Amino acid sequence: EMTAMPSNRTVGEKSRFAGYDDSLGLSVEQLVLQHYELNGGWAGLHCEGSLPRALFAVMMIDIIYDLESSTANSRPNRFAFHNEFQVAPLDLGYHWFYLNRRNAIEERLALLEGDSAVGTDVMLQLIKQAYQFNGYEIVGMNWDTFGLSVMETVAVGLGAR
Repeated sequence: EMTAMPSNRTVGEKSRFAGYDDSLGLSVEQLVLQHYELNGGWAGLHCEGSLPRALFAVMMIDIIYDLESSTANSRPNRFAFHNEFQVAPLDLGYHWFYLNRRNAIEERLALLEGDSAVGTDVMLQLIKQAYQFNGYEIVGMNWDTFGLSVMETVAVGLGAR
């Protein structure tokens, strides 16, 4: 059980709380993360749904960008991009994205759905390959929030599905 009182009561402001370690000004999300860390050793991340987008980005980076090989020196396929300022292929977000890459996506999903240990190994390998692009603007990925160790921890925690 957890009990907390906000340190501010101003209408229109986000509630702030004192932490279990006497830190001040924590959001409710930070307080809950601190609670679970202290009561069971859980690790967590408050990311407002950006984790599934980041997982998609690193698991499918070569498919999203039509890379011929997963290296930072690879060039995107000319059909995915029309100029160097595009962050995502033109069809991303539309049903055409899947239809245009159906075979590659299905093959990738089959690898990830395999035996739990094999699927986890595949996920870890894909994450390491994707991190060659750390610092590049990749749709769905926030390199500052989701460092390599965070993504590896998530992969191991998820296992293969």
